[in-house]
Amino acid sequence: MTLKLITLAAVSTSFLASLTGCASQAVAQPENETRYLSRQHAHFDALIPGLLEAHNVPAITFAVVSSDGVGFAAAYGEARPGVPATTQSMFNMASVTKLLASETVLQIADAGLIDIDVPMAPVFVDPDVAADPLSQRLTPRHALAHQSGFPNWRSMNDDGRLAFQFEPGTRPGYSGEGYNYVARYVAQITGSSFDELIRTYTLEPAGARYAAFSHESGLGDNFTWSKLPDGSFVEADMQTWSAADDLYGSASAVGLVLSNMLTEGSLSAELEADRRTIQFDMTEGFCSQGPIAAICPNAMGFTLTGIAFEYADETVFWQGGGDAGESAVAFMVPERDFGMVIIANSASGRRLFSTIAEVFYDNEDFIAFLEFQGSQE
Repeated sequence: MTLKLITLAAVSTSFLASLTGCASQAVAQPENETRYLSRQHAHFDALIPGLLEAHNVPAITFAVVSSDGVGFAAAYGEARPGVPATTQSMFNMASVTKLLASETVLQIADAGLIDIDVPMAPVFVDPDVAADPLSQRLTPRHALAHQSGFPNWRSMNDDGRLAFQFEPGTRPGYSGEGYNYVARYVAQITGSSFDELIRTYTLEPAGARYAAFSHESGLGDNFTWSKLPDGSFVEADMQTWSAADDLYGSASAVGLVLSNMLTEGSLSAELEADRRTIQFDMTEGFCSQGPIAAICPNAMGFTLTGIAFEYADETVFWQGGGDAGESAVAFMVPERDFGMVIIANSASGRRLFSTIAEVFYDNEDFIAFLEFQGSQE
């Protein structure tokens, strides 16, 4: 694998707040970078509209970041019928919400308000599991690293009640319920709702304005509609928060959070090391999946902020998301000081992710993974 570093100058927060166009955009750059970015603008302006039509995707947005901020932001298509998407358009980011939720919990830990290895009981215990002694062992680390023991959603159980499927910390099991559990815990600790906490500890420090759980956020009519497989559109229906799903945001807003995560000193050294450490190795199971075997990393598994893919020269930290009417991906590569966010308001949008990402990032195995993901819709 040949590695190259693509350097992009930062876009200021004030500039991001002023963007209103519907194609690729960036601020003035040094002459060599201006030429490079101009080529990317032209490339995407020619490429993306045809891909949106071919894959029945209304709109897609993406941003490229470093620790200096957002270096490239773009949006194509329609946020909702007849309304062009812009770099301020806020898309349902599905499970990429977890990336911002985990960062919020870690920042609260960094402030000394919680210890991620101390059980959440008795401060918070979900009534459904109050009688189960396993509830006394569940820690924030278990929840963030998908080792809570819960199913993805309690609605998957026959009685619709939350229940442990295994002892916390003994094996991985992807769980949105785990994320909501730890979110309720930190809300109880701080006396603030989690939507307030995610704004206070994650969005505002990063300068990320265009992200919200609620229409009451004062962000105007920037919310996109999601297109379902039957061709119908679903308006943004935001009644409450979830730490695991359905935060709306622009690619640049999520990118600014990634940028903050790439910045040295954004967490204490101990928590930063924890954030980047695989909590449970899943390499063997992952690499046994047919076509994945040929592109398998040296190691992979859940971290406290998504999944890590450890390659010989670098580690990619990845969080994907997708529901019936949206798809999203966010990833960062600390060794390159590089991160990227792509969001579409259609499940089939993920088919475009590898094509967009490979323009800026040349890890062929990871790009092949994104392509594989796109084929699994």
